[in-house]
Amino acid sequence: MLSDFATRLLLIFYGIALLYGLVGLSYCIYCKRYLTFEKWGALLILYLLAHIAVMIQFFYPDLLLEMFFTALSELLILISIMRPEERMDHDVGTGRFHSAEALARIMDPEYGMISPTVFIPAAEAQGFIIPFGDIVLDQVFRFISQHDLEELGLSYIEINLSVAQCMEKSLPDKIRTLQQKYNVDPSKVNLEITETMFENINEIMVENVDKLIKMGYSFSLDDYGTGYSNIQRVNHIPIKIVKIDKSMIDETATGNGKIILEHTVRMMKSIGKELVAEGVESKSDATMLKELCCDYIQGFYYSRPLSATEFVSFLRQQNKFQS
Repeated sequence: MLSDFATRLLLIFYGIALLYGLVGLSYCIYCKRYLTFEKWGALLILYLLAHIAVMIQFFYPDLLLEMFFTALSELLILISIMRPEERMDHDVGTGRFHSAEALARIMDPEYGMISPTVFIPAAEAQGFIIPFGDIVLDQVFRFISQHDLEELGLSYIEINLSVAQCMEKSLPDKIRTLQQKYNVDPSKVNLEITETMFENINEIMVENVDKLIKMGYSFSLDDYGTGYSNIQRVNHIPIKIVKIDKSMIDETATGNGKIILEHTVRMMKSIGKELVAEGVESKSDATMLKELCCDYIQGFYYSRPLSATEFVSFLRQQNKFQS
């Protein structure tokens, strides 16, 4: 059991959290403005402390204390060592880099680079995926406001939206707030949704996509070929770009795989979609995709993911060289 001192300390945290939360939420409601992401992070941590304090006091103190500090340490890792990176789309027609996809990477002092396939499920399991996504949105809007994309040769930057974000009623308002805060033209942002989103689609998702399109944002369908999307579904959803998953490129090593890819490209082009081939790692794959008339190619063949500083330097060199 917890000592009297530890119990009093946690209950003090509980009182601070409630006070901080009431002030923060009142600010949002009555001033119609959002707190900074740093303050939201602090609010989230304090609320975790608040609720866990009560549970620790009355239910399974030792077990809950261990679970709490595990969850808290994961959140702190996500926020403190997450860094933005960019992955670029190479324009087949012009030979220049046309757009970029914003990525989040975690660098751990002991284990090195941690794959998103590891930390994204962890964030989802701990309920941190929406705050995590909010941080990414803020960083991308800030980056766009600080750099002239046209000067760099870019048309837009792509941001992945999780299913949880798409189901959040406040998503359009959040993005509008960032747009106004950083004075960003919506045409400079492309929002990526995955095939799995359409397996869980509901009214809120449809409303969010519709509102964001009316605000001037475009959408792309990510990871095409990994779920259950078909040409008819793609034709009826409001997207302009389809991103072909790396798995479909890898399958071209087999006879049928290349035929499937050829027909996929032909059908998508026939209904007016722009195509991005993802995960291209070799010259032979890049050449094949150019021959198939893919609009853009993305992958390690052109560049590994770069930090924001490296990204800007790379673009200034490469796009200048190609002009």
